[in-house]
Amino acid sequence: MGRMILKRIFLMAGALVILAGTSCAVNPVTGRQEISLISEEKEIEIGRNSDPEILRKYGAYPDPALQNYISSIGEALARNSHRPSIAYHFKVVDSPAVNAFALPGGYVYVTRGMLAYLGSEAELAGVMGHEIGHVTERHAVQQLTAAFGLQLTSMILSAAVKGGGEFSRLTDVLSSGIINGYGRGKELSADRLGQDYMFKTGYDPEASVSFLTALQRTEGDPLDPVSHWLAGTHPYASERIRKAQVHARELDPQMLVKTRNRERYLSQINGMVFGAGERDGLLAGRRYQNRFFRVSCEVPEGWTVRTGRDTWAAETPDKKYRMQFRLEELKEAVDLNSFAFRMEQGMELNHGELLSRGRRNGMETLMVRYRAASGSVILGEYLLRDRVGIALYGMVPEVSTGQLTEEWRRVEESIQTLSESEAGAIPLARIRIHQVRPGDTFSGLAMEFLKDPKKAKEIAEINGMSPDASPALGSAIKVITYY
Repeated sequence: MGRMILKRIFLMAGALVILAGTSCAVNPVTGRQEISLISEEKEIEIGRNSDPEILRKYGAYPDPALQNYISSIGEALARNSHRPSIAYHFKVVDSPAVNAFALPGGYVYVTRGMLAYLGSEAELAGVMGHEIGHVTERHAVQQLTAAFGLQLTSMILSAAVKGGGEFSRLTDVLSSGIINGYGRGKELSADRLGQDYMFKTGYDPEASVSFLTALQRTEGDPLDPVSHWLAGTHPYASERIRKAQVHARELDPQMLVKTRNRERYLSQINGMVFGAGERDGLLAGRRYQNRFFRVSCEVPEGWTVRTGRDTWAAETPDKKYRMQFRLEELKEAVDLNSFAFRMEQGMELNHGELLSRGRRNGMETLMVRYRAASGSVILGEYLLRDRVGIALYGMVPEVSTGQLTEEWRRVEESIQTLSESEAGAIPLARIRIHQVRPGDTFSGLAMEFLKDPKKAKEIAEINGMSPDASPALGSAIKVITYY
């Protein structure tokens, strides 16, 4: 998750904390009294107020059947948790990152990127049970209380009087719990609780072991390299696996519970988007195309480019010049000036100098130059087409724009609208369930479905296997294909 969104979430949390007062609360899992700054009511309010921000940032994955499936499993787990009385909310977010996370008060999210790597319903139950464990032990609340306890008075005064200088640093501490995990002890505790809840719900507790082992084979997700679920990036990955193995045997010594529901799980994710989604856009060479917004443009040649939901960003190898392209779905009709003003506020830009306004490629355009306090120059162009807003920014750390102006103009002149048929023809990678045939290998399947045998590792990893392994004849496995 991005730090800025989490910072806003915990700024809301902090405002509630200031009003909540200090009290003691019983830890629902341990039964011990703990000092707490947040009541259960306020904890739930934090999650409820933060949920729209999460969905604005990542979006709900547009598959009602999959959403209902995830919710049904989460609700069954929650009924067997230490806090069955609160209202839980389980959502699939439209992100390719391999992650799952929980906000205070019972709001649990799992990315479609995570779902691609799970091999059964039982593994899904283990992941969701882990996140429910963070909620039941109130790990976010504990971290918030501990952080405030360092300098409670000065924090409150800073937030209330000075506009949040010290408090902003505090929110960084809080958001790191969701981004990096809550520390070795709390993550291991959530693992254990997740196994408890899945076992009580009727799932094989060893499924958590198989999933953690499968994740350890990956090299880490470049889209979300600090996710606390990427076991391979943890120094204590082997410890998590070992403890999960031990606890699974404690729960089921005779290994009698075997329920994994692999076939049902695979049927639910068949056809799910994998990797870049509709709103992430597709980058082929220098050409960027966005299927959802029906927009295309050229990216700067020789620059490092990263695409994301509704955006791409680029920088020169020396990091001297930067460019950012942003798309926005407008819920209501607005004029170009209003759109530009809102984008300026989001980017914290002011004192702009109007360079030009006009029309190009059927779109209204507005071009502005900004001078930052640091002396850097930012060029901005805003374009409007029906309910689609486009913003292109170019940044350089000194007054002379030089190379930036040239490259920026190439990009802004290339921005075009795609027809519905052109947008529909942009391929999306999707998960497809495949019955293994005689002679099938991961390199052969990569060639068949992706026209690239080098993608064998990618297909093997989403099945929790090595690319050199042979999938079992007749078994159902996941492959990746475009359609």
